[in-house]
Amino acid sequence: MRRYELSYLISPELSEGELKNTLQAVGNFVLEEGGKTERADDPAKRKLAYPIKGKAETFLATMYFELEPKNLKNLEKKIKSKSQIIRYLILTSVPAKPVAPKRRKLQKPMELSAEIARETTEKKPKEVGKVGLTEIDKKIEEILKE
Repeated sequence: MRRYELSYLISPELSEGELKNTLQAVGNFVLEEGGKTERADDPAKRKLAYPIKGKAETFLATMYFELEPKNLKNLEKKIKSKSQIIRYLILTSVPAKPVAPKRRKLQKPMELSAEIARETTEKKPKEVGKVGLTEIDKKIEEILKE
C-alpha cells in the first residue's frame, strides 16, 4: 500500500449537512477500494485566485490515506462522479525521514607563539578614569542646550 494525499475543492453552495455527506462519501470511496484513511482535515472556506466553474469561493478539504496503486484509477472515477467536487488533486505522500545533523570537523586551535602569549599576559587592563557627578551634570546641560 502507498500513502496518498487528496486535496479537493467542494462547491460553496452546499449546506453543512451536504458538506458532511460529501466528506463521508469521499472517505467511503477510499474504504470501498480497500484503502484506509489516516487523517482528514476539516474543510476550510477559501477565496480562489481565479474563478473555477463560475465560483470565486470553495471549501478546501484534505485527506491522507493508504491505497493500493492499482485501485487509484477506480477512486478517481468515483471522485469525478461527485458533482459537488469542483477539482481534486491526488499526490503520493512519502513520510519524511529523520535527517541526522551534519558533523563539522573541528579546526585545530591556533598555536600562539611564545612572544604573543607573553605580550597578552604582560599587558595590564586600561584604567578607566573616574568621573564625578558634577562633570556628568555639566555635560548633560551642555547637550540639552543644543
